[in-house]
Amino acid sequence: SGILIATSQLKHILGIEAGGHTLIEMVGALLSHLGQINPITVVIGVTATAFLFWVRKGLKPLLRRMGAGPLLADIVTKAGPVAAVVVTTLAVWVLDLEGRGVSIVGEVPQGLPPLTLPAFAPNLLGALLVPAILISVIGFVESVSVAQTLAAKKRQRIDPDQELIGLGAANVGAAFSGGFPVTGGFARSVVNYDAGAATPAAGAFTAIGLALAALTLTPLLYFLPQATLAATIIVAVLSLVDPAILRRTWAYSRRDFASVVVTVLSTLLFGVEAG
Repeated sequence: SGILIATSQLKHILGIEAGGHTLIEMVGALLSHLGQINPITVVIGVTATAFLFWVRKGLKPLLRRMGAGPLLADIVTKAGPVAAVVVTTLAVWVLDLEGRGVSIVGEVPQGLPPLTLPAFAPNLLGALLVPAILISVIGFVESVSVAQTLAAKKRQRIDPDQELIGLGAANVGAAFSGGFPVTGGFARSVVNYDAGAATPAAGAFTAIGLALAALTLTPLLYFLPQATLAATIIVAVLSLVDPAILRRTWAYSRRDFASVVVTVLSTLLFGVEAG
């Protein structure tokens, strides 16, 4: 999944239009649109990606050698993506890079969504019943998979029953605010984990931060280049890609190795749902 997500963000790094849901589709779309690459976007995207990789690996040791305390060094390192957002946004605004083909976030609606009652029309309920069941099942499986992946990095366990209760409560809340169905998204969860989130309280702080941003900061995001957002996601999700799992499972069990290889190839070639 990390490889697929990172590949899907390359179009923003290159400044081209490309789609696809599998690795073959996305790579083919990227290759067919290489003639449309925007050089300025590439500079922004590659620079932001390289900076974020350096922040992840090299900034904290550098700060420690300079005499910074462990807490200060950790905070500054975690603020790396914020620095990338601020610098590239200012660059797009000051240099008028939007007029030179750099894709930006653009206007973001300001304010919070109004509370509304869902429609309970019988024909609508009948049309959505089966899709709703499928969406809920896939959303639950995806959320638990993401939770288990991140928990394994800290040698922790999750409670799938509590995950289901949390998802249900979140979806009921979303129904009264016009939101999309809620799941634990892979890219967003990894970015959250990468920022240092350690408890469910991180979700509450994120919600408060998003509410304040929606009320006050949306005009400042107008010139944010999409390449910077793509760089943030790429660096975060690639941290979960662990090729060494093939060597470990081969040494542990040939049957487990075959299972891992089939799952990896199925995900890359046929999509996440099939995998």
